[in-house]
Order: sequence, then structure tokens, then C-alpha cells
Amino acid sequence: MKLIRLTSEKPIFEINFNEDIIIPKGSKIALKNLSIKQFIPFLNINPKRDTIFSTVENENVLGREITLSNQAYYNELSDLYEFMEDLENKLNSVLTLTGRELGMEWRVQRLPNDHITIENRAAIFDFLPVLYDFTGTVTTEIDLGEVKATVRKTDQTNKYYSKYKFTKGSGVFRARINSFVDNDVGDAGFEIGLSNVKPELWEDSNTMTDKQRTYSIIATEGDEAYQFKKDGDAAEPSGTSPLKFASGTLGENDIVEISLSLGVIRGTVYQDDGVKQIFNSTYNQDDDLFPYIIMYGQEEDIVIDDIKQCLSPYETLDEVVPPFANYATYLQAVNPPVQVIRDSTTELTLNKEVSSYLGFNDTILSKVGDEGVVFESDNEFQIYNSNDDSMVIVSDSLKLDSYDSDNLGRLNTLEVVPNLHTDSRYIGYEPNNLNFIDITNTNDITLRNLRFRLLSKDLKLANIANKGVMTVLIKTPKEE
Repeated sequence: MKLIRLTSEKPIFEINFNEDIIIPKGSKIALKNLSIKQFIPFLNINPKRDTIFSTVENENVLGREITLSNQAYYNELSDLYEFMEDLENKLNSVLTLTGRELGMEWRVQRLPNDHITIENRAAIFDFLPVLYDFTGTVTTEIDLGEVKATVRKTDQTNKYYSKYKFTKGSGVFRARINSFVDNDVGDAGFEIGLSNVKPELWEDSNTMTDKQRTYSIIATEGDEAYQFKKDGDAAEPSGTSPLKFASGTLGENDIVEISLSLGVIRGTVYQDDGVKQIFNSTYNQDDDLFPYIIMYGQEEDIVIDDIKQCLSPYETLDEVVPPFANYATYLQAVNPPVQVIRDSTTELTLNKEVSSYLGFNDTILSKVGDEGVVFESDNEFQIYNSNDDSMVIVSDSLKLDSYDSDNLGRLNTLEVVPNLHTDSRYIGYEPNNLNFIDITNTNDITLRNLRFRLLSKDLKLANIANKGVMTVLIKTPKEE
């Protein structure tokens, strides 16, 4: 009986011996033992040292550091997705309303080919006809970006809303007062807001709850202060009243805006004499936000225009952008930010551990683009599955009398090794009874090369760490 010990640091055990190994006709082979450690890529995040430096170049180079959450990530898929979400949220949290970054959103995802992508894309800035009208009483003039209603309502019947999410990066939802007339009919203004409740839960409601109107700015009458809502609380007065709102002063009229930048949601009114901050609130990255407009007055009372919204660019890729003729001239003391779409360089600096974990060969990722860039990893993310409780050992140098249903035929399987260790990263296997498999050689074989592959149960190459050891026994017919 021959004993052959093989070692390897890879899942392929291939040995070229310096002398001949003779295997007589009718011999059999069995696995005596196997000792390996499965390779599990991991990333240990330590905020004291682990930061990612992101740079997005617009008019000027803007450099920001983000700090990842303190956690050890292994390559269980659930761990990977937690890490990707943390990275995505942190990248979005440092975006500003400056130049190309206005409307930008980062996304980190795993592709079907197991590559990881880190990308940013600019959201569409102009008003889109993706807002839905609840009753048909609210109309729009797309060419002018106008919104107006045909009837007065004291509830939330006259509303437009988006079924697409607001950007999670940097963006605005904005409207200008085109005309606002006191017709002595009570509150006859408008409301512009973001809801963190999905529209299907409130789209057919005449009366929305405070929570459904999560963030908003409300204009009731021209001589009354703007109201605001934040974090789903009841409306509060702002201390800032409408300043200019007549059709004759259109270029100087109030612009009402709810924005997201640097991880903060802000309510702002741009007026002829300066910028008024109405409210601010820390944004919860887990929240999906949906834009809405409520018209309380009819066309004779209130008309708003120059609607701008930054919806998530990953939800609106298939939308057809309509012609948008209303390029408003802003004459306020401080103008609201505008989007700049042009070729610029996006640079992302990863630390070495993060880069390797995600499959990138380089730590500095740099690309030029206008509406966005995509960084795709050079290598596949090495997935570890703790449920993968077996390993298949296949011979490539000896033809064995063994078959596999997944292969629909012969596979030359030497042994199927169960994972018996309590810590599934380690496999130490020595069967109580040796299972000898026939070597289907009709004549004596003389060879110097032996090659075995260690496969996962889905017949892909297994991942191992450090040096593995495998011992096989070859028994001749005389030893039966």
C-alpha cells in the first residue's frame, strides 16, 4: 500500500515527484485525511485609523474624509451588504450643493459577476412629469414649470407627489412663488415637502398625517409667516414672512426650498434681501424620502413655478426628460445653487485593507465623467458561505469510478468531506472507515504528477488559507 502526502497553499494540490510512482492495474485509492483552513477575507474597521478620503473635483478640488463604522466585517454576504451600506451612506453624507455635486448620489453594489462597483451619478435637476395628481384638480405647464389648482381646498386633496425617491446624496426640492394674491378666502397658499412614508400609504388620503408630511414649508397667506414641519412634528411658525410674490417682480420673488447636503435636511427661503434658514434636521440615511406639493388655493390665489427636484438618479434612468424652457433668472441677494454638468474628475482614495477587501488592485480610484463615474473592482469578491458544509475532492490525474449528478456524469470524485469542525473555517477530516475508489486503469500506470482539486459543494474552487495537507492511500489488488 502506498501512502502519498501532498501539501499546497492553494485549492489545487499538484505535485511533481522526482521519481516514478507505479500504480498497478486494478488499484484503488482512498483519502486518509485532510487538514485545511478555509480562506475568509475579512476587514476589521477601526475608526482611529480607517478612513476613506474622497475627492470630487468641480470648480475646485473638494477633499473630504469619511470614517467608517467600527466593526469587523467578514465575507458573509450579509456582512458585505452591511459594509457597502455603511460606505455608501458615508460617501453621500459629505456631498454638498456645489457645482456638479448638486444632485449627486453615491451607490455601492455587488454585481451578478461578484464584482463590486462604487459609483456616483447626477440626478435630473429639472421638473419632471413623474409627479402624480391625486384628483385631477392640479395642473402643470411643463414649458413653464408651473403648478396650479382649479379649486380651493383646506385639506391635502390637491396634491402632486413622486413615486420615485428623493436623492440620498445632495439635492433640492424647490419652487418659486409666481403669484400669490390675498383673495380674502382664508389660507390659500401651498406646501412643498418631503415624506418619509411611501406614497401608496397616503396617496389617496384627503388628510395626511403629520408623519406623512415629514418635512415641509407652508405658505398660508402673503401677510403670514411661513410655517415649517420637520421630523413628522406639527407645523410651527418660522418667523419669516413672504417678501415678494407678485407676478410683476418675478425675478425677485421668494424661492422656497428643501435641500439635503452634508447629511442635513434644511428648509430655506431665498428672498430679495437675503437667505432665511427656516429649519434643519439631521438626515437618517435609512429614510426614503418622496417629494410632494399641496395646493391649498386655486389659480387665482397661488401659482408656483421653476420647480426643481433631484430624484434618485438610479430610479429615473429610464425617464424621458421633457423640454424645459423655464430657465429662471434669479435676482435675489443670494441666489439658490444651480447644477453644473460638465466633465470633471472624481477621485476616491481607499485605505489598503478596504481596497483589497472589495477587490480593487489600487487604493486611488480616479475617473473623468460629466453625469457620473463608475469604479468596478478588478477582482471578484470572495464569498464565504457558512452553510457550505461540504467539500468535494476531485482527481485530475487519475480516472476514478465515481460520478456526480451536478456534472451529469463522471467527475473523478475521491471523497466528499463534511465540515465537522465547530468553527467552519477549519476542516480536519479523517474518516473512521477508508472508502477506497476504483482506479479505472486497464494497465499499470507510471506517473510522477498527481493533481487534486478541492471544490465547494457547488463545484467551484474552494478558498483555503495557509498550507493545507492531504494524505491518500493507494491499494493494489494483492492487498485486497
